[in-house]
Amino acid sequence: MTKFIIGVLMTIFLMNFSTINGQSIRSLKSDIHSSYVPKYGSIEKVINTNTFYSKSGVEKKKDVYEYSTKMDTITEKRYESSEITAELTFIFNQNKQLTSRSFKRKIPYSGWKYDLATYKYDSTGLIERTEFDSNGNKVINAVIKNDSLSNIIELRLFDKDNELIGYETATYDYPSNNWVYRVFDKTGNLVTTNNYEIDLSINTDRKYNEQGDCIYYPRNWGENDDVYFELQIKYDKRGNWVQKKIYEVKLNGNRVVDRSINRIFKRKIVYKNN
Repeated sequence: MTKFIIGVLMTIFLMNFSTINGQSIRSLKSDIHSSYVPKYGSIEKVINTNTFYSKSGVEKKKDVYEYSTKMDTITEKRYESSEITAELTFIFNQNKQLTSRSFKRKIPYSGWKYDLATYKYDSTGLIERTEFDSNGNKVINAVIKNDSLSNIIELRLFDKDNELIGYETATYDYPSNNWVYRVFDKTGNLVTTNNYEIDLSINTDRKYNEQGDCIYYPRNWGENDDVYFELQIKYDKRGNWVQKKIYEVKLNGNRVVDRSINRIFKRKIVYKNN
Protein backbone atom coordinates (compact mmCIF):
# COMPACT_ATOMS: atom_id res chain seq x y z
CA MET A 1 0.00 0.00 0.00
CA THR A 2 2.83 2.38 0.88
CA LYS A 3 4.54 1.85 -2.47
CA PHE A 4 1.23 2.40 -4.25
CA ILE A 5 0.61 5.71 -2.48
CA ILE A 6 4.11 6.99 -3.28
CA GLY A 7 3.70 6.00 -6.90
CA VAL A 8 0.37 7.76 -7.29
CA LEU A 9 1.33 10.96 -5.51
CA MET A 10 4.64 11.27 -7.28
CA THR A 11 3.46 10.53 -10.83
CA ILE A 12 -0.12 11.76 -11.25
CA PHE A 13 0.95 15.39 -11.40
CA LEU A 14 3.90 15.06 -13.73
CA MET A 15 3.25 17.61 -16.47
CA ASN A 16 5.62 15.91 -18.99
CA PHE A 17 8.17 19.27 -19.61
CA SER A 18 11.70 18.53 -19.79
CA THR A 19 12.57 21.19 -16.85
CA ILE A 20 9.93 19.75 -14.30
CA ASN A 21 10.76 17.59 -11.18
CA GLY A 22 8.69 14.49 -10.32
CA GLN A 23 6.89 15.63 -7.19
CA SER A 24 3.32 16.89 -7.27
CA ILE A 25 3.53 20.00 -5.05
CA ARG A 26 6.86 20.88 -6.61
CA SER A 27 5.54 20.52 -10.16
CA LEU A 28 2.41 22.56 -9.40
CA LYS A 29 4.60 25.34 -8.01
CA SER A 30 6.30 25.66 -11.41
CA ASP A 31 5.59 28.60 -13.71
CA ILE A 32 4.53 26.71 -16.81
CA HIS A 33 4.06 29.75 -19.06
CA SER A 34 7.54 31.18 -18.49
CA SER A 35 9.17 27.76 -18.89
CA TYR A 36 7.76 27.48 -22.43
CA VAL A 37 8.07 31.07 -23.63
CA PRO A 38 11.45 32.68 -24.45
CA LYS A 39 12.06 35.92 -22.56
CA TYR A 40 12.36 38.33 -25.45
CA GLY A 41 10.56 39.02 -28.72
CA SER A 42 7.28 37.99 -30.30
CA ILE A 43 7.51 34.22 -30.74
CA GLU A 44 5.84 32.10 -33.41
CA LYS A 45 7.57 28.76 -32.93
CA VAL A 46 10.44 27.08 -31.08
CA ILE A 47 12.13 23.93 -32.40
CA ASN A 48 14.00 22.04 -29.67
CA THR A 49 16.65 19.41 -30.32
CA ASN A 50 17.95 17.76 -27.16
CA THR A 51 20.83 15.29 -26.93
CA PHE A 52 21.43 13.18 -23.81
CA TYR A 53 24.68 11.35 -23.08
CA SER A 54 25.06 8.34 -20.77
CA LYS A 55 27.13 5.18 -20.39
CA SER A 56 24.54 3.31 -22.43
CA GLY A 57 24.85 5.67 -25.39
CA VAL A 58 23.42 8.83 -26.93
CA GLU A 59 19.71 9.67 -27.10
CA LYS A 60 18.19 12.49 -29.17
CA LYS A 61 14.76 14.04 -28.78
CA LYS A 62 12.92 16.68 -30.77
CA ASP A 63 9.89 18.75 -29.89
CA VAL A 64 8.23 21.84 -31.31
CA TYR A 65 6.37 24.61 -29.47
CA GLU A 66 3.79 26.69 -31.35
CA TYR A 67 2.20 29.85 -29.93
CA SER A 68 -1.10 31.66 -30.48
CA THR A 69 -1.14 35.37 -31.31
CA LYS A 70 -2.03 36.34 -27.74
CA MET A 71 0.37 33.74 -26.27
CA ASP A 72 -2.55 32.23 -24.34
CA THR A 73 -2.34 28.86 -26.11
CA ILE A 74 0.82 26.81 -26.50
CA THR A 75 1.02 23.51 -28.38
CA GLU A 76 3.91 21.11 -27.86
CA LYS A 77 4.54 18.36 -30.41
CA ARG A 78 6.98 15.58 -29.59
CA TYR A 79 8.75 13.60 -32.28
CA GLU A 80 10.55 10.29 -32.64
CA SER A 81 12.17 9.55 -36.01
CA SER A 82 10.24 12.44 -37.60
CA GLU A 83 6.87 11.06 -36.42
CA ILE A 84 4.69 12.81 -33.84
CA THR A 85 4.38 10.62 -30.76
CA ALA A 86 2.68 13.07 -28.40
CA GLU A 87 0.94 16.43 -28.46
CA LEU A 88 0.11 18.73 -25.56
CA THR A 89 -1.99 21.88 -25.62
CA PHE A 90 -1.79 24.40 -22.78
CA ILE A 91 -4.37 27.16 -22.36
CA PHE A 92 -3.73 30.13 -20.06
CA ASN A 93 -5.88 32.92 -18.62
CA GLN A 94 -5.04 36.63 -18.78
CA ASN A 95 -2.79 36.22 -15.71
CA LYS A 96 -0.73 33.56 -17.54
CA GLN A 97 -2.12 30.89 -15.21
CA LEU A 98 -2.64 27.46 -16.72
CA THR A 99 -6.37 26.67 -17.01
CA SER A 100 -6.25 23.45 -19.04
CA ARG A 101 -3.76 20.95 -20.42
CA SER A 102 -4.78 18.36 -22.99
CA PHE A 103 -2.44 15.48 -23.75
CA LYS A 104 -2.58 12.88 -26.48
CA ARG A 105 0.11 10.28 -26.94
CA LYS A 106 0.64 7.37 -29.30
CA ILE A 107 0.50 3.97 -27.64
CA PRO A 108 2.17 1.13 -29.59
CA TYR A 109 -0.36 -1.30 -31.12
CA SER A 110 -3.36 0.49 -29.61
CA GLY A 111 -3.46 3.97 -31.16
CA TRP A 112 -3.80 7.34 -29.46
CA LYS A 113 -4.66 7.96 -25.82
CA TYR A 114 -6.19 11.26 -24.70
CA ASP A 115 -6.58 12.95 -21.34
CA LEU A 116 -7.38 16.40 -20.04
CA ALA A 117 -6.51 18.32 -16.88
CA THR A 118 -8.27 21.49 -15.74
CA TYR A 119 -7.15 24.06 -13.17
CA LYS A 120 -9.11 26.42 -10.91
CA TYR A 121 -7.85 29.47 -9.01
CA ASP A 122 -8.92 31.96 -6.38
CA SER A 123 -7.15 35.00 -4.92
CA THR A 124 -4.59 32.75 -3.16
CA GLY A 125 -3.60 30.83 -6.28
CA LEU A 126 -4.28 27.33 -7.60
CA ILE A 127 -6.99 25.55 -5.58
CA GLU A 128 -7.99 22.55 -7.71
CA ARG A 129 -6.66 20.31 -10.46
CA THR A 130 -8.92 17.69 -12.05
CA GLU A 131 -7.92 15.05 -14.57
CA PHE A 132 -10.32 13.44 -17.06
CA ASP A 133 -10.00 10.46 -19.38
CA SER A 134 -10.76 10.42 -23.12
CA ASN A 135 -14.47 9.87 -22.40
CA GLY A 136 -14.70 12.93 -20.16
CA ASN A 137 -14.89 10.90 -16.95
CA LYS A 138 -13.15 12.28 -13.89
CA VAL A 139 -10.11 10.18 -13.03
CA ILE A 140 -8.49 12.03 -10.18
CA ASN A 141 -8.88 15.33 -8.36
CA ALA A 142 -6.50 17.42 -6.27
CA VAL A 143 -7.78 19.98 -3.77
CA ILE A 144 -5.17 22.56 -2.81
CA LYS A 145 -4.66 25.09 -0.02
CA ASN A 146 -2.22 28.02 -0.16
CA ASP A 147 -0.67 30.38 2.35
CA SER A 148 -0.86 34.18 2.17
CA LEU A 149 2.13 34.23 -0.21
CA SER A 150 0.32 31.85 -2.62
CA ASN A 151 2.63 28.95 -1.82
CA ILE A 152 0.94 25.55 -1.64
CA ILE A 153 0.68 24.23 1.93
CA GLU A 154 -1.57 21.20 1.36
CA LEU A 155 -2.66 18.99 -1.52
CA ARG A 156 -5.32 16.30 -0.99
CA LEU A 157 -5.69 13.69 -3.73
CA PHE A 158 -9.05 12.02 -4.43
CA ASP A 159 -10.02 9.21 -6.82
CA LYS A 160 -12.94 9.17 -9.29
CA ASP A 161 -15.35 8.26 -6.47
CA ASN A 162 -14.09 11.17 -4.34
CA GLU A 163 -12.32 8.79 -1.96
CA LEU A 164 -9.10 10.14 -0.43
CA ILE A 165 -5.97 8.51 -1.84
CA GLY A 166 -3.46 10.45 0.23
CA TYR A 167 -2.21 13.96 0.80
CA GLU A 168 0.89 16.14 0.77
CA THR A 169 1.94 19.09 2.90
CA ALA A 170 4.50 21.85 2.56
CA THR A 171 5.78 23.69 5.64
CA TYR A 172 7.74 26.88 4.94
CA ASP A 173 10.44 28.47 7.07
CA TYR A 174 10.90 31.73 5.19
CA PRO A 175 13.67 33.24 7.39
CA SER A 176 15.88 30.18 6.79
CA ASN A 177 14.82 29.81 3.14
CA ASN A 178 13.72 26.19 3.60
CA TRP A 179 10.53 24.18 3.22
CA VAL A 180 9.63 20.64 4.21
CA TYR A 181 7.68 18.39 1.86
CA ARG A 182 5.73 15.46 3.35
CA VAL A 183 3.56 12.72 1.82
CA PHE A 184 0.90 10.90 3.88
CA ASP A 185 -1.38 7.98 3.09
CA LYS A 186 -5.15 8.29 3.49
CA THR A 187 -5.00 7.30 7.17
CA GLY A 188 -2.44 10.00 7.99
CA ASN A 189 0.66 7.81 8.15
CA LEU A 190 3.83 9.57 7.00
CA VAL A 191 5.17 7.97 3.81
CA THR A 192 8.10 10.20 2.90
CA THR A 193 9.63 13.59 3.68
CA ASN A 194 12.18 15.88 2.01
CA ASN A 195 13.69 19.32 2.57
CA TYR A 196 14.06 21.97 -0.14
CA GLU A 197 15.10 25.59 -0.54
CA ILE A 198 12.42 28.19 -1.16
CA ASP A 199 14.47 30.61 -3.25
CA LEU A 200 17.20 28.79 -5.20
CA SER A 201 18.71 32.05 -6.45
CA ILE A 202 20.23 32.82 -3.03
CA ASN A 203 21.89 29.41 -2.79
CA THR A 204 25.64 30.02 -2.48
CA ASP A 205 26.32 26.73 -4.29
CA ARG A 206 24.75 28.18 -7.44
CA LYS A 207 26.38 30.56 -9.90
CA TYR A 208 24.70 32.87 -12.42
CA ASN A 209 25.87 34.68 -15.53
CA GLU A 210 25.23 38.33 -16.40
CA GLN A 211 21.99 37.35 -18.17
CA GLY A 212 20.67 35.97 -14.88
CA ASP A 213 20.75 32.33 -15.96
CA CYS A 214 22.11 29.64 -13.65
CA ILE A 215 25.40 28.23 -14.97
CA TYR A 216 26.49 26.05 -12.02
CA TYR A 217 24.39 24.13 -9.50
CA PRO A 218 24.55 21.02 -7.28
CA ARG A 219 22.79 17.80 -8.25
CA ASN A 220 21.55 17.38 -4.65
CA TRP A 221 20.83 13.66 -4.68
CA GLY A 222 21.80 13.41 -1.03
CA GLU A 223 23.62 15.13 1.80
CA ASN A 224 27.05 13.97 0.61
CA ASP A 225 26.44 14.29 -3.13
CA ASP A 226 29.59 15.75 -4.71
CA VAL A 227 28.30 16.12 -8.28
CA TYR A 228 27.55 19.51 -9.85
CA PHE A 229 26.27 20.63 -13.25
CA GLU A 230 28.08 23.31 -15.24
CA LEU A 231 26.41 25.11 -18.16
CA GLN A 232 27.84 26.84 -21.22
CA ILE A 233 25.11 28.98 -22.77
CA LYS A 234 24.88 30.72 -26.16
CA TYR A 235 22.37 33.49 -26.91
CA ASP A 236 20.87 35.00 -30.03
CA LYS A 237 20.91 38.74 -30.82
CA ARG A 238 17.64 39.27 -28.91
CA GLY A 239 19.03 37.79 -25.72
CA ASN A 240 17.27 34.40 -25.75
CA TRP A 241 19.36 31.32 -25.20
CA VAL A 242 19.74 29.02 -28.22
CA GLN A 243 22.15 26.41 -26.89
CA LYS A 244 22.97 24.96 -23.49
CA LYS A 245 25.85 22.53 -23.04
CA ILE A 246 25.56 20.87 -19.65
CA TYR A 247 28.54 19.13 -18.07
CA GLU A 248 28.50 16.81 -15.09
CA VAL A 249 31.31 17.74 -12.72
CA LYS A 250 32.48 15.46 -9.91
CA LEU A 251 34.38 17.02 -7.03
CA ASN A 252 36.72 15.74 -4.35
CA GLY A 253 36.66 18.58 -1.88
CA ASN A 254 37.28 21.65 -4.05
CA ARG A 255 39.13 19.68 -6.72
CA VAL A 256 37.50 18.56 -9.97
CA VAL A 257 38.16 14.85 -10.49
CA ASP A 258 35.89 14.27 -13.48
CA ARG A 259 34.04 16.44 -16.03
CA SER A 260 31.94 14.98 -18.84
CA ILE A 261 29.22 16.16 -21.20
CA ASN A 262 25.77 15.27 -19.85
CA ARG A 263 23.36 16.83 -22.36
CA ILE A 264 23.05 19.50 -25.02
CA PHE A 265 19.87 21.54 -25.54
CA LYS A 266 19.48 23.47 -28.78
CA ARG A 267 16.52 25.56 -29.86
CA LYS A 268 15.70 27.42 -33.06
CA ILE A 269 13.42 30.36 -32.29
CA VAL A 270 11.15 31.59 -35.06
CA TYR A 271 10.10 35.18 -34.39
CA LYS A 272 6.91 36.71 -35.77
CA ASN A 273 8.77 39.84 -36.83
CA ASN A 274 12.20 38.77 -38.05
